[in-house]
Amino acid sequence: MIKTYLSRFINKLNPIIYLLPAITMIIVYFGIPFIFLIVTSLTNWTAGRFDNVEFVGINNYIRIFSDKEYWQAFLNTFIWIGAAVFIHVPLCLLTAIILSQKPFFWKFFRTVYFFPNIIALFTLAWMWLFLFRPDIGLINEILRTIGLDSLSINWLGTSSTALGALIFTWMFSVGYFTIIFMSQIGTIPNELYEAATVDGANEFKKALYITIPLLRDAIIIVVLLTVTFTFRTFETPFVMTRGGPGISSMILPLMLYNRMVGNQGAIANTIGTTMVILGIIIVFSIRKLFASKDGT
Repeated sequence: MIKTYLSRFINKLNPIIYLLPAITMIIVYFGIPFIFLIVTSLTNWTAGRFDNVEFVGINNYIRIFSDKEYWQAFLNTFIWIGAAVFIHVPLCLLTAIILSQKPFFWKFFRTVYFFPNIIALFTLAWMWLFLFRPDIGLINEILRTIGLDSLSINWLGTSSTALGALIFTWMFSVGYFTIIFMSQIGTIPNELYEAATVDGANEFKKALYITIPLLRDAIIIVVLLTVTFTFRTFETPFVMTRGGPGISSMILPLMLYNRMVGNQGAIANTIGTTMVILGIIIVFSIRKLFASKDGT
């Protein structure tokens, strides 16, 4: 009898044992830092020092919510996310649909599109910084060559264009998510397309009524990954504008970094806490938006 109960107990314990390494990793690398983030956001903690730390309650939150820079960074971050969801993801999907038709040199173009994704973001940012130079930058040189001198401005040094220039630098780096879409398109039965052809459907209608609906799960994944990436973007604005001119291209991760290196650890962690909360809200909102009728 004892052996029977012991055997049942061990069988129930086995899944927990197998999950223990993953649970430990989550606790160590997410749980503990998250608790530290919240606790220090309620104090006057200075980065790197733990002496004379005092509890200040929600004063830090009141402080950042009263800061014009925070709301500008908040707005810029969501503009970037909006561009990612409504421009970048559709471009990735369109590219995948075209390449899945296997046009001439499609493997070559697939490699070319993916190439920017294997280059460090810092390297790409420095390259774009040179391309956007107002004096000898390639972009302005092209504009001057085709007679559009009035458009050859200091793209990164003008408040109205700095953020747009930053977003433009990665907007067409579609390779990574294109591969995800293409792998999913490859699982769609070819019989569906053959039947549509027999019914007289052209390529546009096949993509609209067959490919895109069957890519629903892949679209959800890509949107979540894209939002996650843009929500923590740091390298590109750090190298190219540092949030300037003024705060016109400031985003939340860069503002957090500036506060941390400015020995305002509590304020930085307060910003970080709001980012975590916003990230959770965004993820659940996307899941709700794409939820099917059966709730999955």
